[in-house]
Amino acid sequence: MSEPPVDFWDRKDAEVLNYTNIDEAVYELLDGIEPVERPETLTMVGYARMKPTLDPIGIVDNILEGLDETYGDMDGDYTNATEKMKEAAEVFCKVVLSEYKPWACEQVVERVINVKEWTEANPTEGGTQ
Repeated sequence: MSEPPVDFWDRKDAEVLNYTNIDEAVYELLDGIEPVERPETLTMVGYARMKPTLDPIGIVDNILEGLDETYGDMDGDYTNATEKMKEAAEVFCKVVLSEYKPWACEQVVERVINVKEWTEANPTEGGTQ
């Protein structure tokens, strides 16, 4: 089973996600800590951008409600979405979602890094020079 795509790596519950590579994240977390003071392990979490959704029919209904409140018959019924409006809303939502890049992320994978093994495998990054 393969891991899900990861956009960022950091410790669990990180407030700001800056590292797109797990080795970079581990290095930054260990940087400035003397080897004898480093923890035995680090639990690293992979974060992926959340996949937003939109409700095309709800969007059309909101637009029509606003139009009806301003331009509609105050004694009449609200306008119902036509099939063409619904189809256009579907296309609109697909375009918006394809162009939108969310910032909100969710945790998708967790790895425990053995710090000693990691620094041996990454001597120039692990600060063991």
